Formats: sequence, structure tokens, C-alpha cells
Amino acid sequence: PRSTLFPYTTLFRSIQATALAVAMIGSQEGTRALIAAATSGAHDDPRAQAALEALHHITNPDAVPVLSELLNDENGIDDKSILIGSTLAQMLDHNSAAALLSWLEKSDDSVAPIAKKVVMECRTDAVLKVWESALKPTTVFQSVTVQQAVVRGLNEYHASRRSSL
Repeated sequence: PRSTLFPYTTLFRSIQATALAVAMIGSQEGTRALIAAATSGAHDDPRAQAALEALHHITNPDAVPVLSELLNDENGIDDKSILIGSTLAQMLDHNSAAALLSWLEKSDDSVAPIAKKVVMECRTDAVLKVWESALKPTTVFQSVTVQQAVVRGLNEYHASRRSSL
């Protein structure tokens, strides 16, 4: 019945609004809390769902250090590293791209699929410069496979830009 769903719907909207506000503020503590809620493993939990949606709205550069720290704590690729990597990639910020590149440089072959994806999400000149710095001979990757994925991502990004002109 509708009467039993109303409180749940109202509560869920309240949780969504709170998570979105936390994401838009982008504080380190709030970002850490959103990542923890989103990766809690309870996919049917309204808090986890709201946190997942809210992470797409983090744009404050103050969130980069905590996201970078959490990403560097990850070994290989899993749902959490994909979530954090995607959050950094969508920030469209030089520092967020630099944090991603730093993680990719230290990562093993397992992260190659995410490497190409995050490079292709490039939307600003500042972020593009970070990814292009990966082509310099002084940039050393632990994994040649990851380095090749970054190069493929850049090539596909440039090809898509040329075809859209």
C-alpha cells in the first residue's frame, strides 16, 4: 500500500539529498564517508545507493588527497578501485588526473582496463596534459601493459576528437 511506502520514499530522498550535499562540499571526511558507504557491500542499502550516486558530484579539489590515499591502498583492480578511479576521472582536475596517473604508474597488469577508460574520459586541456605526460620517456610504469593501455586511451581520445570536428 502507498501509506507504507511513503515514509521509506521520504527517508530515501532525505538520504539522497544529504549524500549529494556531502559530495558537493567535497571535504576529505565527507568523501571518505561516501566511499565507505558506497563500498559497504550492502547494495540494497539506501545509504550505499545514495553514496554511489553522490560520488559523481564530487568536484572539490580538497577531495583529491583522500581519494588518492584510498586508491593507493588498493591492490589491483576491484569494485572499490574502479569507483575511486572513476570519481577522480570525472573531477576534470589536473590534480585528480595526476593522482590517477601516479596510481597507474605503480599498478600491475590487472588495472590496464581501467587505465584506458579513465584516459578516454579526459574533458579538459589540463587533464589532457597530465595524460600526455605519460608519454615522456621519464615516466616509468611498473607494468608495460598499463602503459600501453594509457597510450591506447590517448590515441582513441585523439581519434574521437578528430572525427567530431
